[in-house]
Amino acid sequence: MKEPRHETRRREAAVVQLRIAGHTFDQIAQQLGLSSKSTAHRIYRRALDATVAEAAAELRQLEGARLDALQAQWWPRCVGGNVQAARIMLKIMERRARLFELDAPQQVRVSTPDMDAEIIALMDELTAQAGAVADGERAQLMAALAALDDLDRPPTILGQVEPDEPGTP
Repeated sequence: MKEPRHETRRREAAVVQLRIAGHTFDQIAQQLGLSSKSTAHRIYRRALDATVAEAAAELRQLEGARLDALQAQWWPRCVGGNVQAARIMLKIMERRARLFELDAPQQVRVSTPDMDAEIIALMDELTAQAGAVADGERAQLMAALAALDDLDRPPTILGQVEPDEPGTP
């Protein structure tokens, strides 16, 4: 049978208070009659995670209310043609979009047009510096390079970054 919510909160508070007082999770488990130190630790983490999530949600709500108040003050001037008010309104709107994650993520495509040639040139340079590499080793390296081309993976970040065209995955 599931424990009532108020009992869960009471137990979480007790675990956190004991931990703050310097008790180990073994001691907390023994004192509260929990099955193990891992149970005490799990309760502790859950309580902290909930506290942080609640605080973040409250802060986000407060910031949203502040943006609402600013918008209410500047909106009449903005629609009245005041250019400075329009700039301020855009900044308020941008801030709201970031705060509430309203903007779609920007997609980028990374291209590395000359990467294979650059890798081969570096391999040749290493070969020259380290002495002759056996033909078999060079063939293995070249085969590994070819296998990389066959992988369905994003190119390395050493290439140029270009924005994706709209509608492309």
